[in-house]
Amino acid sequence: MYKNIEEASVFDNTAKVLISYGIEKALNDFKKYIIVKEVGCWERINASILLSGYSRKNYRTNNKTNGLRLHRVSWLLSGMKVTKGLVLDHRCENKKCINPLHLREVTVAENTFFCSHAPATINKNKTHCIHGHEFSKENTYIRKTGDRSCRICMKKFNERAKKVAKDKILSNISNTAN
Repeated sequence: MYKNIEEASVFDNTAKVLISYGIEKALNDFKKYIIVKEVGCWERINASILLSGYSRKNYRTNNKTNGLRLHRVSWLLSGMKVTKGLVLDHRCENKKCINPLHLREVTVAENTFFCSHAPATINKNKTHCIHGHEFSKENTYIRKTGDRSCRICMKKFNERAKKVAKDKILSNISNTAN
């Protein structure tokens, strides 16, 4: 019944811990502490909430405590397959939600893109640089990393850097002449 967990245990730590802890024991424990919110999100009662906002529970196996993110536990216990290299995205944007129907597997880039409050998404939606210059085709430099820079600001920065370097060289020459 939990073939997905056995297959995932080759590369997924959550699956390894669930097998070691006992899948049935984990499932019974999991079901006991779920509350359903009005919007259909499931949240766990008395779960630790990480600084990142995700729900977490400690599973003790082989004299070792393993803190697992509960949305990953929920995904596996619901029989969903884990694909190596993908992450789980909360469609509901509630990081405490552990409802497997609110989750989907996506790439890290997609996860960042879908999250409306992620810095990359916020920056992608900006139309002007911090100095008010438009990110037009002509004024936008795209770096190899995909980051954007304002060409006007880059030009001003380079001009200032050259002037500072020139002034420093002239200052060193006049100091050695004295």
